[in-house]
Amino acid sequence: PVTLRAVVDTVARTVGADDLVRFGAIAAAPTDMPLVVGDAQRLRATGWAPSMSLDDGVRQTVEWWRTELA
Repeated sequence: PVTLRAVVDTVARTVGADDLVRFGAIAAAPTDMPLVVGDAQRLRATGWAPSMSLDDGVRQTVEWWRTELA
């Protein structure tokens, strides 16, 4: 499993904005979901498997967006 924090930290690090992310800077609202878990079991049953790491996926995505927005 990959936490949302890991995704946000990875994106922030990749775009050079580590200093802009402050977890806990705003208190959680009573209606915030404390935990959401995805299940890829049905996808894996079709033979699918992830083909790259989170770091590589975020890096490639950021590179693509930078190229598209240039």
